[in-house]
This record gives sequence, C-alpha cells and structure tokens, in this order.
Amino acid sequence: MATPASSEGAPKGRPAASEALPDPQRLVDVLHSGSPALLQVLLELARHPRFELTHGLVIGAIDEATDVEVDAIPDLATAPGVLEPSPDDTVHAEADGLKLRLSMLPNRRMELTANSLPNRFVKGFVLRAVRALQGAPEHAAVRRRLLALVATGELSDVEPLTSLHYRSNAVLERDPRYRRVLEAALALR
Repeated sequence: MATPASSEGAPKGRPAASEALPDPQRLVDVLHSGSPALLQVLLELARHPRFELTHGLVIGAIDEATDVEVDAIPDLATAPGVLEPSPDDTVHAEADGLKLRLSMLPNRRMELTANSLPNRFVKGFVLRAVRALQGAPEHAAVRRRLLALVATGELSDVEPLTSLHYRSNAVLERDPRYRRVLEAALALR
C-alpha cells in the first residue's frame, strides 16, 4: 500500500524546503469551513484518534517470555550477557567445555499505538498550520488552539510527517474525519 511520503532530509516537524506554507487567512477560512468545522474535526481526532495494532520484539527474561520469536534466538545468543553458566541440566549451548543456558529470549509483543500514518499526517497538517499562522497576530487564538491539540492527549506522542505529499492510504481516504484533513491539506497546496 502506498503511503504519504516523508521528507527524511527535512528537520523534524518542519516542512521540506519546497513546501510553501498556506496563506494565513485562507487557512483560517478552511479551518472554520464545513459542518462540523475542520477545527472541530481536528479536536475530535486529537481526543479519539484511530489506533493500530503493531508487532515488535522485546528482549526479556526467560521466565517472562510468552510468545518466543525462535528465528531471532541465534542472533540474540551472540550478544554479550545472554548466555550464562547453567546451574542445572538446562543447556542451550557449550563453549570450551562450559555448559551455558540463555538468560533472555526474544518475545513477540503486540501493542496498540496512535503513532500511525494517518495520525502522523494529521499532526503534520496541524504543525504546518501552526507555522503558517506564526506571523499573523490576528489569528493567535486559532494558533494556540491548534498547538493545544497536538501538545496533549494521544497526538502528543505521535511523530509528525515532515512532508504532506500525498499517496493513497485507506484510512485517510475512507474515514470521514481523516478524509476532511486530507481534503484540506490538498486544498491548501
């Protein structure tokens, strides 16, 4: 699946050099347009973003392992401190006549995260809007409200996209809340 591109060379949270910021008045008009207003949709997304289930590996104590990633054991066994002398008959390896056992195992973990591509897109859009409003004192209240959306709650830990160049994404296209943000980002180009 294609996704919004990220400008890896751009500083974190800043647009790529080729991206011009939208006109502040036009941006405020877009934020207040629609029913409900886009600003209200952004508030709803900040309070209740979509979460994704992610998979990861956690290296932990043998007695805490519940879903061992067997394919990762050979690489783990070569790490310092993973093999220890075996005090009993549990032997996983031998070296120089010494019986060794693993002290840690790679354990698969699944977790819910808000740091998904659609939420990264939303946060990138909001931060871009904040930058566009920076030099417009007449829109300071809107700017503060946007900053508050991404400074607290679930979106505060989300990594923003540094570029809002769009490619297809099912959540951005099908979820009406995210689609509103996508449409606004495209309209403000």
